[in-house]
Amino acid sequence: MNQGAIEQVGTPEEIYARPKTKFVADFIGKTTNFVSGRSAREGRKSIGVHVWDKILRFDRQDDFHKGDKVILVVRPEMIDLSAQEGMFAGQVSLVTYLGSEVIYEVAAKGQLSPFRFRIHSNRVPFTGAIRCG
Repeated sequence: MNQGAIEQVGTPEEIYARPKTKFVADFIGKTTNFVSGRSAREGRKSIGVHVWDKILRFDRQDDFHKGDKVILVVRPEMIDLSAQEGMFAGQVSLVTYLGSEVIYEVAAKGQLSPFRFRIHSNRVPFTGAIRCG
């Protein structure tokens, strides 16, 4: 609900995976990142979205047309941090270690605010040693 109006009806899994509005995507997620792009190609079953000099292809769920402004929802679990070349480049601007997880902020080309995502600390290489006792 947004100011008394129902924005979307569905199971929690459906709403999380395919939010219909930016409000719903932000409301249902713990940390939600948004990326602006434009519909580059359209097909009967898929759509291409032009983002940061690349075209990303998605299964078509809505009625988009070539040139439409699109906002992509990038959930934290969709992001992998790697020193090797990947889909997009960015610079780590903040690392916050919280014991069971690590929060990263990554500044990426064309983004007004950095991506924010969490990784369970068991996926982060431990580089130090401590002595107990």
